[in-house]
Amino acid sequence: MGEVYEHVTPPMEKKVREVMEERWRQSLQALRPGECERFVETVPRGGGYYRVRGGE
Repeated sequence: MGEVYEHVTPPMEKKVREVMEERWRQSLQALRPGECERFVETVPRGGGYYRVRGGE
């Protein structure tokens, strides 16, 4: 949170990170095969993550 908000505690930051990561995983799993291929070409590290999480 970039030390912008003084009232944010480490547990709050952790929860936000967990929720955002889960939404990211869900978004990647919702990609169609062609979209997934394009994503893998554009963002190789993200594509590796998708293959691990999605089982491809």
